[in-house]
Amino acid sequence: MNTNEGGATGNLWYTSVADWCLCEAVGAQDRPGEFLELADAFEATVLISDRQNLIKRQLVLARAHLLRGSSAEAEAAVRHALKLVEPTDLVPDHANALLILADVLDARDLGDDAAAARNEAIAKLRAKGNLAAVARLGG
Repeated sequence: MNTNEGGATGNLWYTSVADWCLCEAVGAQDRPGEFLELADAFEATVLISDRQNLIKRQLVLARAHLLRGSSAEAEAAVRHALKLVEPTDLVPDHANALLILADVLDARDLGDDAAAARNEAIAKLRAKGNLAAVARLGG
């Protein structure tokens, strides 16, 4: 087995995946300072152009903007992620984007729109059969 299959490009892809997974894990643990440091480092890395990497990059960017109080920039980033994810079958990423959009809309005092985004995320997760996530979201 060739352990160098994919060469440098493969290594960059795996590094990018590890970066966004780490950002998501730290963000889920409600450690905003560490999340922002990781998000800044991720943003500075080489852009990997596969769709899921692009989606994750926009979601990390949206969370970072939201934590920094830049709700307009956060909304632009999450809406870009939604455009990327909509034609895919990446249901967890689509639901996550909708949940981040809901947080952004809440920050912009658009509670009804935020509730609609949350409900759409819950519906997507329920349709996919991810009942644990639905229960965690109170749906």
